[in-house]
Amino acid sequence: MKPNEPTVTRRRGFTLVEVLAALALVVVVAALLAANLPGMLQSGKVQAARQAVKTSFDGPIMAFESATGAAPSTEQGLAVLLKADPARGIPAPLLRSESSLLDPWGRPYKYRHPGTHNAHGWDIWSLGPEGREDSPGVIGNWDAGK
Repeated sequence: MKPNEPTVTRRRGFTLVEVLAALALVVVVAALLAANLPGMLQSGKVQAARQAVKTSFDGPIMAFESATGAAPSTEQGLAVLLKADPARGIPAPLLRSESSLLDPWGRPYKYRHPGTHNAHGWDIWSLGPEGREDSPGVIGNWDAGK
């Protein structure tokens, strides 16, 4: 080798075994995530419904009650919160869109005033993942510890 001649470094790549080991690891991690994904999504929907029935409707219902002297009746339902009624002191809708009346499973939230669980207020509930009134998965604003 001559003194002014550049040295050539040889660059090594990954061996086939290393590539296959890395690919196997990626497949195992993806399989574990895919197996747990439905449960994680369901848990997220339950939490979103629980949050909605406990807090999301309280402000709009109380504003309606303040303006009109009473909370919406069962017959009026939550849909009345989507309408402005300047004559009754509601200059703008109290909820943004009809989609806010739907639970994470795409079904309308249920509403009753006066409530049977909250006798001096209102009951708001979702039928939960099962979609049945008699299901243990019903999520209501009366479920204190859940």
